[in-house]
Amino acid sequence: MANDIFSVVTAEFETPEQANAFADKFGECEQLDMELYKYLGFDDFPSRSDNIDIAGSKWFYLNDLPDVYENKVRFTVISAWYIPDKLFEKIARQESCSIIGYAEDEYRNAWTLFEFNQDFDDYETYESFLRDDTISQFK
Repeated sequence: MANDIFSVVTAEFETPEQANAFADKFGECEQLDMELYKYLGFDDFPSRSDNIDIAGSKWFYLNDLPDVYENKVRFTVISAWYIPDKLFEKIARQESCSIIGYAEDEYRNAWTLFEFNQDFDDYETYESFLRDDTISQFK
């Protein structure tokens, strides 16, 4: 089983100002891997069980700072075993945005497409339909 899951995420907002306001919430920590925990209100790294409860993965962190273009924000998250679905749902609801993205494991042999929206009661995931192609080639 792969340990690292790479999620490439695009959050779409109604206006460029909302996108910039979201992206501005990141970049103040000395450690990049603490940024998402700070966003969630933590001053220190939570326990694994807390991570699973709040984000859906035993650990997770930003791979890079968010990049804004027009009304969209792109960022990547690395997590353990699964996409941090609860984190993405929380961002979509809290920021009133739509999130789409894809995730692939460290070996690029398993991937998922996903979508979160502030109005959804649940999130959508789409299993790979092109096993021979990586999501990078699909994109």
